[in-house]
Amino acid sequence: MAYSRPVVVTVAGGLTWLAGAIDIVTGILLLAQSGVSVVVLEFGGAVQLFVSAALALLFGAILFFAGGGVLSGKDTARIVATGAHGISILSSLVPALLLPTAFFGSWLGILASLVVIVLLWTKPANVYFRDDD
Repeated sequence: MAYSRPVVVTVAGGLTWLAGAIDIVTGILLLAQSGVSVVVLEFGGAVQLFVSAALALLFGAILFFAGGGVLSGKDTARIVATGAHGISILSSLVPALLLPTAFFGSWLGILASLVVIVLLWTKPANVYFRDDD
């Protein structure tokens, strides 16, 4: 890198790491709850609970590694992070619109993902990722 990392990239990378860590913890907690019949019933069965946990773990790992790549100035990581946050926005829309109990958390997640996407494509970020040697 020709110069130090812009603050917008640091914030975007940190938020991406945080989102990945939250997804990983969520996946672990879901797996830990697989023996609780009430939780299994809420998910519609053990298979749905396991798939939800596996997807949370996978998505969390992708976000976590993309966050590290963003902080390292890797343009591929910026693209992956943008796509992952875009998917996160789309997957949060249904709960945000249809589930009153998930309303606040879903909109907060949507807002955070929008902020990250905007930060990743600001002028200072574009210059930083363009200088990737």
